[in-house]
Amino acid sequence: MADFSISEALGVGTGLLTRKPLAVLAWGVLPVIVIVPFLLLFAGTLIAVISEASRAGADQSAIAAAILPQIGALFLFVLLAIVIAWVLSAMIGAAAYRAVLHPEQSGFAYLRFGSQELWLMAVGFVMGLVFFGIGLALSIPQAIVNLAMLNSDVGPRITAVLLFTLAREVITIWIWLRLSMALPMTFAQRKFQLFESWAITRGHTLQLLGFSVLAIVMLSVVNFVVLVVGVGGTFALAGGAIAAARANPQAFFASPQAVIAAAGPALGLWAVLLVITSGVSTAIFRAPFAHIYRSLAGEDAAATFT
Repeated sequence: MADFSISEALGVGTGLLTRKPLAVLAWGVLPVIVIVPFLLLFAGTLIAVISEASRAGADQSAIAAAILPQIGALFLFVLLAIVIAWVLSAMIGAAAYRAVLHPEQSGFAYLRFGSQELWLMAVGFVMGLVFFGIGLALSIPQAIVNLAMLNSDVGPRITAVLLFTLAREVITIWIWLRLSMALPMTFAQRKFQLFESWAITRGHTLQLLGFSVLAIVMLSVVNFVVLVVGVGGTFALAGGAIAAARANPQAFFASPQAVIAAAGPALGLWAVLLVITSGVSTAIFRAPFAHIYRSLAGEDAAATFT
């Protein structure tokens, strides 16, 4: 039976960092060069909402009245943000898979937008629906038990909530692991593949879990270092702006241009850190799944990788 090595899978990610650092950097740069102008486009609206909300204080009706005139722009912002994230995720995921399965196609940091990316978008969308349905289905028995225990003591109710939460997380993670080959399979075979992942991951759930945990631990270390640098840099570059916002939020947020100017250096720092964490996360966590798929597919799909 085909198998894979956890250490080799982890080595794929770290290997990309050393062999293709510019490509990994590009995977982090792409979201920034798309998202930053997008945020700047809506900066006036977002800052206006924050300003009006700060003036309203704790008055919920006043906050709602302040936000209502901006509701159309906010809805457009959220909708576009979802679409942008959907497209970027497919492009960057495909680039990571391409770097592993087709390393010779290195042009433009392996980034493309074609049929493979569109298939990944389709599978990602359906996977989202699947997990939404799973979450909904698992919440029904929990809601029934919660209602049945409404008059019970606090201790048993907390225990029931914890047990149901644990069960829901275990089931969700198990299903995610069983479907984890769907995206690399779809990319490699250039057609919609979702539940086909169920067969190829049979007997490998614990290995996939082990790889995922170790990869997340590695990323947690990176993210912790980045967070420390980011928080320290924010106070160093925009400490005065933070103090002004705390002292008089109404006056501080009155001028969107002044807010952007004051926060600009800190935002630039976070943009650089986002580049680092985004690229590294893709290399360490997403790219190895293409290697795992290739190992599990074995000779049956050998032609796909040549």
